[in-house]
Amino acid sequence: FAPFASKTIWLIFAGMALSLGLTATGLGDALASWTQNRLSKSPFLLLCQLHLIGLVAAFLIPSGVIRVLLLLPIGIAITERMHTSPTDNIRAAILLSLLCSTYFGGCGLLTGSVPNLILAGQFERTQHVPIYWATWLYWMFPIIGFSRVLLSLGVIWFLFGRHLSTSDIEMATTGEQTGLT
Repeated sequence: FAPFASKTIWLIFAGMALSLGLTATGLGDALASWTQNRLSKSPFLLLCQLHLIGLVAAFLIPSGVIRVLLLLPIGIAITERMHTSPTDNIRAAILLSLLCSTYFGGCGLLTGSVPNLILAGQFERTQHVPIYWATWLYWMFPIIGFSRVLLSLGVIWFLFGRHLSTSDIEMATTGEQTGLT
C-alpha cells in the first residue's frame, strides 16, 4: 500500500470525488443555473466567457487534472440546460472551451502544470537559482498561457462556433430551472 501514501494519488482521488459530488448532488447543475444568466447569448462571446472561466480556474486550482474534473460536470450541466436539444457542435464548443483554456492557460503558470514544476526544480538544481512564481508568470504566461488560450478560442470557433446561432445557445427559461437563484 506504499504507493497510495503519495499526495498526488490522494489529490487525484479527492478531485474525482469532488467531480462525482458535483454531478450526484446537483451542484454542477446549480452552478450552471447560476452562471447561465451571466453568460452571453452571442456564440462568440459565450466561447470567450467559457475560455475566461477555464483560465481563471488555472490561477485558482493548481492541478490540471483536478481543474478538468471540476469543470467537466459544470460544462455538461450547461449543455443540458439548453432550451433545445444541444447539437454536437454546441457540446463540443462548450466542453472544449472550458477544458482547453484551463489546460493551455495552466501551462503558462508555474503551478498550473506538473511539467512546469519539474522543469523549475531541475533548473534550480542545476543552476542553483530558484524560479519564482511571478517570474514564471512574467516570462511564460503571455506566450505559453494567454496566447495558447487565444489560439484555442480561434480553433474552437473555426471548427464549431461559427456554425452556431443565438437560438442554438438559448438557455432554459427561469421557470424551468432548478438550483441557485
